[in-house]
Amino acid sequence: MTVPREDLSATLKRYLAAHPDRADEVLPLAEALDGGLDGGLDPVWRKTFPLHVTCGGVAVNRDGNVLMIQYRVDEGWRLPGGHVLSTDRTLYDAAMRGLEEGTGVPWRDIAIPPDISLSDVVPVDIAIVEVPANAALREPAHLHADFRYVFHEKKSRFCLEPVEVMAFDWFPPVEQPLIRWLEPQQF
Repeated sequence: MTVPREDLSATLKRYLAAHPDRADEVLPLAEALDGGLDGGLDPVWRKTFPLHVTCGGVAVNRDGNVLMIQYRVDEGWRLPGGHVLSTDRTLYDAAMRGLEEGTGVPWRDIAIPPDISLSDVVPVDIAIVEVPANAALREPAHLHADFRYVFHEKKSRFCLEPVEVMAFDWFPPVEQPLIRWLEPQQF
């Protein structure tokens, strides 16, 4: 089972209710969810083009800095995360799994208030990210609709996934264009 299209639409609706000024930025996602994907393709399947959903974890430490991971595939620095898998029950679940895989830290220990369902958690951002063509994966240039959720770091030892990850570091939010929207007062 994968995250249903209805859950994606409901999450997008909650996100836009919290961030109405970002409607234009997420228009490609809204159009895809409204039937713009050819043949009713699953928007979380990584081979759905020209757009599919990914999830990222915005890990924030006590100093208000954000965790960035340096990936081997292109040596780029990005938020930890990745594609949604069939085992992910919610988008939040996918973001947490990606964060755990990238850092080796059991982020599942982070408490969510008991009266909040994981499917009701609102992402702090949804970014439409251009992905270049990748001949090795036989993928054309496409877009990722990256649902980003905040996680607050507890003092933990990181154990990087050596196959995919080269390094990690904590950066002030204002230094990273990928997290331009994250205001320090949110911490």
